[in-house]
Amino acid sequence: MGAGRTVTLEYGTIAGAQRGWAKISGTTVNNDLVWMHWTTDGGSSWLQCGPFAVDRGPGTSKTSAAKKTMDVSGYQFRACGYLKNAGQTKCTSPWW
Repeated sequence: MGAGRTVTLEYGTIAGAQRGWAKISGTTVNNDLVWMHWTTDGGSSWLQCGPFAVDRGPGTSKTSAAKKTMDVSGYQFRACGYLKNAGQTKCTSPWW
């Protein structure tokens, strides 16, 4: 994202199911935001989970809620973030 901050799309197994989530990390400041979009139609429309604000002090990471992944054509995720002191929003490329 710039300014020492990174937004990533991550995944892992939670409660026996594979899930994906968005994460902001690096030199974060309070009120930097992170959220996750997902689509079931290949990106024609997106649903949003968040935003979630960094609220534990500078340099702490924050994640969105986790969403179960599906091996279905058109089902994709992307992570997005907003840098408070730069007024900048960026999203990762769609994945899954």
